Amino acid sequence: MNLCLVLFPSGLVSDLRLRLLGWNSQQCIGDIFVKFALKQKVYSNFIKGYPLILRAIEKCIEQFPLFRAFLRRYECTAASKMLTLPELLLAPSRRIADYISLLRSYQLEVSRSHSDHQDVDLALNQLVDMNKLIQEYKLRCQQERQLLKIQKKIIKCPVLLEANRFLVKELDVCGLLPPSENVIPKLRVYRHIENLGLHLFNDCLVLTKRTTRFLPFERSKEDIYTFVNCCELVRLRIDDIPDSKYVSNAFRMFTPNREFFCSADSSEDKIDWISILEKTINAALEDLD
Repeated sequence: MNLCLVLFPSGLVSDLRLRLLGWNSQQCIGDIFVKFALKQKVYSNFIKGYPLILRAIEKCIEQFPLFRAFLRRYECTAASKMLTLPELLLAPSRRIADYISLLRSYQLEVSRSHSDHQDVDLALNQLVDMNKLIQEYKLRCQQERQLLKIQKKIIKCPVLLEANRFLVKELDVCGLLPPSENVIPKLRVYRHIENLGLHLFNDCLVLTKRTTRFLPFERSKEDIYTFVNCCELVRLRIDDIPDSKYVSNAFRMFTPNREFFCSADSSEDKIDWISILEKTINAALEDLD
């Protein structure tokens, strides 16, 4: 690992210090950041390998007593700025955003006729591209952790971790048993037969059976989700069920093979779910085309 990523880059700091010592109205610093931005490949390689670096540190802590002793001796000291090794590794991913903020503030003070204006614009564009790459990898890691967390939460859940999959919305609903089609719509009674959990992803909908467990000696409970079905969004459709004397906040989701009647806790939850599901289905269909 390149230590210049963890500590402040010595070349950047020394160059800026020299410029500031001889500061005048015609002084420039944009070229220093343009030069620094050329290290984009180094940052890119670090960000791509960042999760593997953390896993390697965890493995070394478990397997090597000397490494554990080293960390106990040097972590959270003045030399490490009272930070642990994983905390020090946060610096590279956060530093670029700080540089962008500083350069934008400096840009406001530099006139367009100033010789430094062009270099500042170029450096900003390069740093913004670098920060965008960092944020994309950060979002990808967060989405993967979220998928693994949901997969662990759902009993008998299939593998959810797939490329480009992310969670859109979760909703707890009541599962309904529909009445006979011979009954006129306003007299149809929908029976509440079970509790369901809906887990909407950008490419599929996972339905789970939700059971509630009450904890002794505590005013709390926990929900347990068991896998029921997984529907591809490109085959899924949704219909609104009008409110009546016997049912409210209900809707029907169906595929060519199955259908599910559900009821949300409130009209806001129902409208929000239908809107988000329809948008997600349309996006999935566009991706298919």
